[in-house]
Amino acid sequence: MISTLPKWQIQIQGWPSDLEHLALHFTMPPIRVARDEQNGGFIYESSAFSDCATSQEVLHVAEQELAVLSGVFKTARGAHEPFRSGAVYRQNEAGGRDVFAHIREGLQVRCEAGEVTMTITDSQGNVVNKPNPPPRTRLLAQLASSDVAVAKVMRLCVDKDSESWVGLYRIYEVVEADVGGQKAFASHGWGSINDLKRFKHSANSVTVAGDAARHGKESEQPPKQPMSLDEAAALIGYLVQAWLAWKGA
Repeated sequence: MISTLPKWQIQIQGWPSDLEHLALHFTMPPIRVARDEQNGGFIYESSAFSDCATSQEVLHVAEQELAVLSGVFKTARGAHEPFRSGAVYRQNEAGGRDVFAHIREGLQVRCEAGEVTMTITDSQGNVVNKPNPPPRTRLLAQLASSDVAVAKVMRLCVDKDSESWVGLYRIYEVVEADVGGQKAFASHGWGSINDLKRFKHSANSVTVAGDAARHGKESEQPPKQPMSLDEAAALIGYLVQAWLAWKGA
């Protein structure tokens, strides 16, 4: 008889409501999340684990996938706590599982508004029962699995400097390259060329951004209408959302 072992799983950690969302909506390959009946937590399974021979390989694959998934949840649900990998599990011949422990630390507090739901009624006020569409998190995860640019932006969105001038500019460059250049933003109606120029000029300006600027010295005159970092974050956030909607998510 051909053995299907080892079957790998990892313990997934994160914000409780995000984990519940995963267990509810991510129930089939290539990504499956379920409650762990043995310890009450959650387990994460990936089709990509089938190519792994060691727990270290599983952990490496899992961390790459969880980075993308964390970006998906930040984009779709406003999540600020990324998903983390805990122990790695491998089913054994005795019907139990071998445990490979990895230490992860971190704690964050988050206030969550929750997802928007919609009730549809007819002209008489009767509720129209329609099948619920898949959540945006699942659509984004599916898109990221086949689109290199989307996967990269999802990872960059949860990078440690994602809300800095450098991090925002890096996200902008990935999206700009994917749509075919700066003018494409305006042609899609995603923002004015002037705002994009203000963002880029401000991000590069030492006068505006100080030590956080992309450049170490002022290479041109500072912008006459500088953009604040908060404005820049809002602009890039809007561009990312518009770009993802354009791609079908």
